[in-house]
Amino acid sequence: MSDGADGQQRVGPFHPLPALLHELGADPSAVLQAAGLPPDALDDPDGSISFVAAAAVMEAAALATRRPDIALMLGARLTTRLLGPIGALMRSAPDLGTALNDLVAHQHRNARGAVVYLAAHPDAVLIGYAVYQPDVPALDLLGEVAVAAGARILQELGAAPPRAVLLAHGPRADARTYARYLGPQIRFEAEQNALLIPQPALATPLATADPLARALHTQEVSEYWAVAQPGLSERVLRLLRPLVVLRTPDVEEIAALVGIRPRTLNRLLRAEGTNYRQLLTEARLETARQLLRRTRMPVTQIAVSLGYAQHSDFTRAFRRGAGVAPRAFRERGPHP
Repeated sequence: MSDGADGQQRVGPFHPLPALLHELGADPSAVLQAAGLPPDALDDPDGSISFVAAAAVMEAAALATRRPDIALMLGARLTTRLLGPIGALMRSAPDLGTALNDLVAHQHRNARGAVVYLAAHPDAVLIGYAVYQPDVPALDLLGEVAVAAGARILQELGAAPPRAVLLAHGPRADARTYARYLGPQIRFEAEQNALLIPQPALATPLATADPLARALHTQEVSEYWAVAQPGLSERVLRLLRPLVVLRTPDVEEIAALVGIRPRTLNRLLRAEGTNYRQLLTEARLETARQLLRRTRMPVTQIAVSLGYAQHSDFTRAFRRGAGVAPRAFRERGPHP
């Protein structure tokens, strides 16, 4: 990330993994050790591990179990209760849209390294998950945990299944396996990991809505940090990462989302050793790396998705940032 810090991940979403490994005949301690973690690293849902370690433990789990669906299995076990105070706030919301906005607004309290976001789509809404920390392994596994968890949380909150699921990689298991966890409408090789739900679904009332409890949970969440609070440059990067595949955001839009004026944003970013243009380039470059590594999307399509007017402009920008042309980068293979 821009400040050089390794991201952090609250343990909650990964807390069910040791039990799942036991069920699949694998040794949890050996899997955690392979990921560089102590045997008790996932015992406390309110604990935290590095974001890279979270990815590494999924990679080790997939290798140990030889189950291509292990990320889907883990995501399907995630409930709002594993999200801690943020999950409690979501359950108290009056409707689905408010609950999802709770998650988006406060997810940075549980994780640094990836972002959950909502984006408008014709007659629908995208609930997306994007990794913005560079050089994270097992991106396909993290994406599958996220979308399966999203589908499970929609079910928990009483919403209909997603209309479609987007995955930013090719299939790791057969179509029936994906359909069992995510439904039949799955698009692989997409620009993002996301669930597509109809716009009217946001008005779905929650059976657990509780205005009095919500007031208490709002205060609790405002004081809650499972991981270190991100600085301004990382906050901007969190906003930019999902937006770069939707449109080319300008500094005025991002400043408004942060809640300050563009001149103030630029001044504060300079104080952190960066600027808006540099962060936009960083977000585009990391997204391009991920799409080149994890999909077979044509380079020209990646360039268009990231808002480059010409393929040659994308190639020059990518070469400046990565040191090689996009096609040469892709030929190096999917790791990390």
